[in-house]
Amino acid sequence: MSPSNDAPSQSLPNSSTFQHRRAAHEHGIFGPRPVVVAQPVDGLDDFIGADALDGEPPDHESLIGQKKAYTAHHPILDGTPCDIHGNDLPANTPPPARPSANDPADFTPYDTRVEFELADLLFRRNQTPVGEIDDLLALWAATVKEPPFTDHNDLYDTIDATTLGDAPWSSFSLANPDFEGEIDYSAKQVFNEGGKREWKDLMSGNWAWEQSDIIAEDEETHGAMFVPAILGSDKTTVSVATGQNEYYPLYGSIGNVHNNVRRAHRNAVSVLGFLAIPKTNRQYKDDPAFRKFRRQLFHASLTTIFEPLRAAMTTPEVTRCPDGHFRRIIYGLGPYIADYPKQVLLACIAQGWCPRCTARSDDLDGRNTGYG
Repeated sequence: MSPSNDAPSQSLPNSSTFQHRRAAHEHGIFGPRPVVVAQPVDGLDDFIGADALDGEPPDHESLIGQKKAYTAHHPILDGTPCDIHGNDLPANTPPPARPSANDPADFTPYDTRVEFELADLLFRRNQTPVGEIDDLLALWAATVKEPPFTDHNDLYDTIDATTLGDAPWSSFSLANPDFEGEIDYSAKQVFNEGGKREWKDLMSGNWAWEQSDIIAEDEETHGAMFVPAILGSDKTTVSVATGQNEYYPLYGSIGNVHNNVRRAHRNAVSVLGFLAIPKTNRQYKDDPAFRKFRRQLFHASLTTIFEPLRAAMTTPEVTRCPDGHFRRIIYGLGPYIADYPKQVLLACIAQGWCPRCTARSDDLDGRNTGYG
């Protein structure tokens, strides 16, 4: 009988699973999958010495013969700049000027500076609970005059409408001008002077290129920019004044920024939220009903967190980018960085199975399975 999802949990994968993952997926003993380069290669923006070539860009074989390093960008999902309405711009069109800073006296979306200061006090400085916010506003309405906000929902909606410069806070990561020059607007394939493939940033890998191919099957996405979300979560224990409380923060980034940006303190990685991981006593820890509830809650939480991106995963959404241009964005779910138990939870598999391929647990290194 095949193992089920309700098998007792383990803190670590068994040794055979661990060895399989290291051999097949970390060191790639079976070799990389075949590389497919579009013919002819379009958009060689980073081609070294391209200014000396006349006519159409050469194909892959001719570039190898010239022994020059080059980068081939995806020919369809190429991140073509557009206007704010999604219409493609002619080549070499400069980006529109970013709106100037707001008038110091303009506190939009707040009606007055008092409203802004009150929101800052309750939400950021004091971190007031919602019940106390409602009580305060109710007393304000009963004893003085109409309060700045109706209740905590009105306060939070106003905060959510606040902009940072010309970009709403929710999309500021992609629009951050600090990323300019260190972000990829399309999937790419990098080749050295010997014509050998090089991998470095996420968008230079096979996965980003293959996802772009899949998305490009819909003609409405042609010219769009693929933006994969990179996720990660891990247990964090907070002991100071909290009694060893455990938190499960969910971190997020976009796969387009280069690795050096993500490793530095450049606001490329953000805390998206805190996952609810229920616990129970030892008697019910391995109870099938509890384990099912735990899995469903985890996946439902991720679904809720990424619900705002769902529509833009199939229909392009116009967003400003670090270079100042607007582009039609298609979002996607990219890699999830987690330990093995969390990978099991994400992939909905049983302990001891590989979360990245269909290898059987009793024959992990068999070649008749689908390696990913």
